[in-house]
Amino acid sequence: MPRTSGAPLFGRDGELAQIRQLLACEDVRLLTLTGPGGTGKTRLAEAIAASPLPPPLQGARYVDLSAVGAAADVAPAIAAALGVQEAGSEPLQAILREVIGRDALLLVLDNFERVLDASELVAELLAETPRLSCLITSREPLHIRAEHVIHVQPLAVPSADVTDPKALADAPAVALFVDRARTQQLGFMITPENGQCIGEICRQLDGLPLAIELAAAQIGVLSPSAILNRLESAAPFIVEGARDSPVRHRTLATAVAWSYDLLDAPAQLIFRYCGVFNGSFDVKAVAEVVATPPAVDPLRVLAQLVDKNLVRVADVGSDEPRFHLLQTIRTFALDLLASADELTNARRRHASHFLHLAEADEAELVGPGMGDRLDRLEREYDNFRAVLSWSVGGGDVEIGLRLAGALNRFWMMRGHLTEIRSWFNRALPLSSGAPVGVRAKAFNSAGVIAGLQGDSAAAEPLFNESYRLWERIGDPIRMAAAMGNLGLVAQDRQDEARAIECFLRAQSLYAANGDKRGVAVSIGSRAHLARQQGKVREAVILFRETLAMFREVGDPRGIANSLANLGHALIAVGQPDASIGYLAEALELRRSLGNTLGVAECLEGFAAAAAAQRQGRRAARLLGAAAALRETTGAPLSPAERRERDGVMRRIQRLLTPGGFSGEYAQGSTLSPNAAAEYALGRRELGAEPVVPDRPDAISGASLSPRELEVAKLVSRGMTNREIASTLSVAPRTVATHLEHIFAKLGLQARAEVAAWFVRHEPQSP
Repeated sequence: MPRTSGAPLFGRDGELAQIRQLLACEDVRLLTLTGPGGTGKTRLAEAIAASPLPPPLQGARYVDLSAVGAAADVAPAIAAALGVQEAGSEPLQAILREVIGRDALLLVLDNFERVLDASELVAELLAETPRLSCLITSREPLHIRAEHVIHVQPLAVPSADVTDPKALADAPAVALFVDRARTQQLGFMITPENGQCIGEICRQLDGLPLAIELAAAQIGVLSPSAILNRLESAAPFIVEGARDSPVRHRTLATAVAWSYDLLDAPAQLIFRYCGVFNGSFDVKAVAEVVATPPAVDPLRVLAQLVDKNLVRVADVGSDEPRFHLLQTIRTFALDLLASADELTNARRRHASHFLHLAEADEAELVGPGMGDRLDRLEREYDNFRAVLSWSVGGGDVEIGLRLAGALNRFWMMRGHLTEIRSWFNRALPLSSGAPVGVRAKAFNSAGVIAGLQGDSAAAEPLFNESYRLWERIGDPIRMAAAMGNLGLVAQDRQDEARAIECFLRAQSLYAANGDKRGVAVSIGSRAHLARQQGKVREAVILFRETLAMFREVGDPRGIANSLANLGHALIAVGQPDASIGYLAEALELRRSLGNTLGVAECLEGFAAAAAAQRQGRRAARLLGAAAALRETTGAPLSPAERRERDGVMRRIQRLLTPGGFSGEYAQGSTLSPNAAAEYALGRRELGAEPVVPDRPDAISGASLSPRELEVAKLVSRGMTNREIASTLSVAPRTVATHLEHIFAKLGLQARAEVAAWFVRHEPQSP
């Protein structure tokens, strides 16, 4: 959600109406708000995102790019704003196309001038998702096809000959000044005595909203005439280089400079160091990064900086207050650090703080407080990103490797896979000088990420190197972890003999060194393999054993995985009633941990149980909900999972008419993750069965997503899954998943039927 300050907009009715009018036009899908820093582009974009949108737009998602330093990180930032959680091999951009393509969405990308090289990504998303529109704020246009540009102007100021207080107050710039001044001095008004000064202040500041807010924040200390005098004398402090920048940039720099100049020394110190934070930050971080003197209360100083509009309160859903700087002001603070020769020290202290935070939380990512820790780490993600970038960009690679290793379980549970894998590809070649243990942990983490993305070929040498390094320093527990991961690679390659060998070797190492959690992980891996081999009764026994061990050591993630797997295995042995309790507990745990893929797997289990209990409508809806949720993770079904799912789908289809199945499946696919979970848990009921024709010939393609229609079209041209995957730049497994959805929604069973259906409906297809 946008981080609005809550202050009203002044003098922007015309721009707001123009933006809404343009967004309602069918041929306007990319609208860029340009203008220098401080003109109010962000406030306009936030207002649009938070207000009712013109048809056909159905909703907006706001993406703040102020904490994103590279074009490659824009797609992950968009994914985070959309709630996309990577957990598989699907390319992130392909996942975004799937999620964005479902609705007529307005994507608001703020502060795009930092990542102009990502304009190609915007162009591709617009080309591939016909219902998407983008509203972008940037100091310069993107210069791509179909871009429409609105130059956001400063607020109108009164002419010098206007002296009447009421006429002055009608000028938007003056109205903003008065509104912000009243936050400092209750009942502040324009009078014949101060009106001329206020009007001149607004003219001196070129009507720039941010500069005016900074000036008005001084009303509690200075009178309007004193503020004007400081402006006219240009204040003693100007950032080096500001005099060479465009006029309005110099104006804003001057306004920030004299606001800074009015602070006492401790406040100046804290303000400068605030510039090193990426995204939001809390009081404890400021105290540790700045190393404030004992007599200085950082919270009091931050409140003072908020009062002066130099720092803003961030609304991030945390119990503790968090703060952030507007990008324009953050740039100023960084310039101050550089000019004071403090930037290197500030970067290192910032990196040290967030490294220690991640390492302190690492052990808690297997305990009962796991969900809270994951949420806390997610709030700090922009700062972790800054440390990782600094570490390979001339900082300290060892710190980056330690941080990435400490966050290994965080990546596994919360995604960000594409971004961190790209970082590992840059960092590992630079790691030769790092301690052996740091390198070993980093290689293992990089292997886990590659494995999660389905790249066993890349994961195996990483795990082998990790094992070799752990063996070199004699750490048997870490050797066991690497060996277990090598077993997963072998299992993915269908080398079951090698997989069981690795799992048993890992279990032996864990047991010999008293690591109960490691033993539980190894037994769970063996149970998975047994289930994959069709030895479901053996799998039930092993999953019960590993569940008991995870409960003993208090590992919520292990408990949730064991519960879900045991539920699935019980269904496979003909005990669907017994599975429900395990699946319900697993679903609740995975929701609390924010594990999207895990929730989808639970929904699939509930669907299988409902099918076994002959509850066809419920089963079809749950299967549709699971499929939609799985798409947002980029984690298609494995061959074993697909075989199991195909069996469930056939069972459901035998319980319903073709049209009834496709209608229920389609209805389930529209449920939000929360609504689907509540339905699975029996806390929410859906409406009556939708009326859907029984004959496949009569079924329309309205329930198919744009990408599913595209796949159907390519099937009608006789393309194989691999050829379709190459055409659409996705994995073949993803194409197979799309076909499953098409079969389910249309009540069809063969590619030839899909081809025939598309030929009959092609005139109505986009």
